[in-house]
Amino acid sequence: GRRALAALVVLAVAAAVLAPAVRQRRYLFSLSPAAAVRETFLYNPFPEAVEVAEIVAACSTPGDALAVLGSEPELYFYTGRRPATGHIYMYPLMERQPYAGRMQAEMIREIEASEPEILVQVNVAWSWLRQPDSDTSLLAWFQQYARGYDTVGMVEIRREGTDVYTDLAAQRRPKPPDQFWIAVLKRRP
Repeated sequence: GRRALAALVVLAVAAAVLAPAVRQRRYLFSLSPAAAVRETFLYNPFPEAVEVAEIVAACSTPGDALAVLGSEPELYFYTGRRPATGHIYMYPLMERQPYAGRMQAEMIREIEASEPEILVQVNVAWSWLRQPDSDTSLLAWFQQYARGYDTVGMVEIRREGTDVYTDLAAQRRPKPPDQFWIAVLKRRP
């Protein structure tokens, strides 16, 4: 009686633990961490954030301000740079809500006041969640503001991997890749 019941309980627990591991074996045992993240989160630039942070670190100092135009707050953590604005997510700035325009204007004022050494431009739809009727004042402002910066690095995001470009000093503003990318811009002296 008791031994059979104990064996049955052990067998049930083992099945409960092993069955999901068997079903997810490719994800757990075959994919690289970056490939697993890509499969789970599509083109969200989680693996690329580390590469972007390395570019930022190479062209700035820890006391420099950083403005990220995208929803990648992990870049402030990875780089150790202070945010040039309190707006670290773009989602509420793109939502259909009465404060979106005011929030964008506040972000613009904060960035202009802090004169960040580095700008990070994220061209990934999921980083913005822009809607057809979103206020795009921030995007129009950025196109003008970024003219005082040079692109020093770019990360292209593809399903099968990532390409990192850092030898961009000779080019003013290289043409970004067609689909998903992150650009690192440094303020001109």
